[in-house]
Amino acid sequence: MATARSKSDFQQLADRLQHLAQLLTAEWAAADGDELPFESPSWTSLTDELQNTTNQLVAQVISPKSFFRNLQLSHYDLVAFQIALEFHLFDHIPLLGEISLYQLAQRAGFDEDRVGRAMRLLATHGVFKEIQENLFAHTEISALMSKDGSFQSAMAIQMDEMYQAASSTAEAIRKSPLEQKPDITPFSTRFGISIYDFYKKHPDKADRFGSAMGGAAGLDEESMISLRDSYDWGSLGNGKIVDIAGGAGHISKFLAKDFPSLSFVVQDLFPPPSLGPDGKLAESVHFQQHNFFQPQPVTDAQAYFMKHALHNQTDAECIKILRALVPALEKAGRGVPLLLNEGILPAFEDKMSKHQELTLRRGDMCMMVTLSAKERTEQQFRELLKYADPRFKITNVYGTAVTRLIEIHLSPFKEDAANEV
Repeated sequence: MATARSKSDFQQLADRLQHLAQLLTAEWAAADGDELPFESPSWTSLTDELQNTTNQLVAQVISPKSFFRNLQLSHYDLVAFQIALEFHLFDHIPLLGEISLYQLAQRAGFDEDRVGRAMRLLATHGVFKEIQENLFAHTEISALMSKDGSFQSAMAIQMDEMYQAASSTAEAIRKSPLEQKPDITPFSTRFGISIYDFYKKHPDKADRFGSAMGGAAGLDEESMISLRDSYDWGSLGNGKIVDIAGGAGHISKFLAKDFPSLSFVVQDLFPPPSLGPDGKLAESVHFQQHNFFQPQPVTDAQAYFMKHALHNQTDAECIKILRALVPALEKAGRGVPLLLNEGILPAFEDKMSKHQELTLRRGDMCMMVTLSAKERTEQQFRELLKYADPRFKITNVYGTAVTRLIEIHLSPFKEDAANEV
């Protein structure tokens, strides 16, 4: 039976929305200058609740038909983004000033009619603005895409190969309806090859993907701040942190700024382009080539860290990765943690805003589309760790952002078990 709408619920949500607006106004007034305090944890929390409350309020008043009418046409918004990215509309508009539709079409290389139609749809979302008829300028949102190529790359891969792959999801499920297989993904169904082989075949898109990972990290600013502030990194003293599958080392470099006594070893399959001749990515950040399916070579670390290294792997692959860490954790000594920075899906009884949950659920579908992998609940992480080694224990979960930090220890050590016998 459908849930009944409630006048009292509507009023409570409206009152809550007004209260949130007052809190945000006060926090903005207390900030330095006119800039919004985007990096403030309290601002982030309030804006998250604002979006959640607004969505609930709208759901109270729109009809089911209105909901589906909006939804069934929403993918055409992505078409407009695809046009803007493919034809570099973000770059053709000056950051200061404006451009005529005629000039923009000339720079983009296609007709005014279709350029204008895409621009006007994006303008309804606050991406670009038409300041006079046929005269366009940047907004704060569109300007970001022009200023930072990595953000633009992050959007472009979603509007290009990922968008195409997502449209083949139902077809991929039909191919293997009872089991999610690594070799039958929506991505491979669409392109005929795995995502890894796709990027080998298209080096230009591989370069864009590499740039996109930096952009994605920037978009995940809230989680970066939560990672820095929710864990006591200072307690590790002048120890060494191994950043497994750390790519170009953006996490290690970010943490190194605030914790200069720590040293970092970033491990990945291939050296990043930013690697210096001395093997350094930054002053206290070194690179080491390593396949995380192989035994961990660093055995004197103060902590082993992985960010989003498991959500794009099947359960079987995750177990291999975790088992490859066990000998190093044993040698490093009691108390040395494994720190997983992952999204944690809410269990049925968990309290989480629908806005946060939406972000996680979308990420979960992304893993399904590209790799037959998935995001996991805390209980699923516990089960995965138990399969890898029964001694793995989750001792804490830190942070309130979408991506959280899971602290794991080996307990008991082998010598403990031997002493018990």
